[in-house]
Amino acid sequence: MKKRIQFVLSVFILILSFSFLSCQASSRIVTQVVDGDTIVINDGTRIRYIGINSPEKGQKYYSEAKELNRQLVQGKTILLEYDESQFDSFGRTLAYVFTEEGFVNELIVKSGLAMEFYRSPNGKYRKILKRAEQEARRQGLNLFKPSTYKSSLAIHDFNYDAEGDDNDNVNGEWVVIGNVSSTPIHVSNFYFYDESFHRYVFPEMILEPGKNIKIFSGSGEDTDQFLFANFAKPIWNNSGDTLYLYDFLHRLVLEESY
Repeated sequence: MKKRIQFVLSVFILILSFSFLSCQASSRIVTQVVDGDTIVINDGTRIRYIGINSPEKGQKYYSEAKELNRQLVQGKTILLEYDESQFDSFGRTLAYVFTEEGFVNELIVKSGLAMEFYRSPNGKYRKILKRAEQEARRQGLNLFKPSTYKSSLAIHDFNYDAEGDDNDNVNGEWVVIGNVSSTPIHVSNFYFYDESFHRYVFPEMILEPGKNIKIFSGSGEDTDQFLFANFAKPIWNNSGDTLYLYDFLHRLVLEESY
């Protein structure tokens, strides 16, 4: 509670500072919204929001996340706050974004249009963002809308750390998903994500009661027991990740974190 109060006070102070920012708005105005977690400000700097991850172009809820971000920041004066690491591997500036309406990173997660996404060492507001995701889950919003198959499928085994060098053994990563219900499940167009939104879509198939399917990250020939996601590189982060399984109506079936 004490930390939450401190956070609210810091946001209040940040909002008060907008009277000062208004006289230097040219350096803090959003000129472009790239997607649900990335923007460009008018000096050309590309800003990637810390601690959240929204769907990529072509994926479900991409347009909704981008539109919400646009409503929150497009053309507005913003305040950027940095963490320990200020740049990502793509050269984008990493920041927490605040407007007069509040903490933008948190608002997007709370809407269910992004997931909390921690990458060390940037964890200043991780607890705030995790609580925002928990609230979106509780309400079953967007990415967290529950599926009618929620109790029908289960993960029986998950090998996220391949033997040896992961890059040389992509098929050393695999996950086993089973039908624990009493009825066949048509899993065609079901799909799963990792936290970075690498996506695999199931082919045309029916998973019978009590049967399992093993999905390898790399390449191979699909059978009725083994599927291959055909990723060129390993996708599961050895230091921690989450598998999110969705049905063909884009409803959350299950998730498994490690």
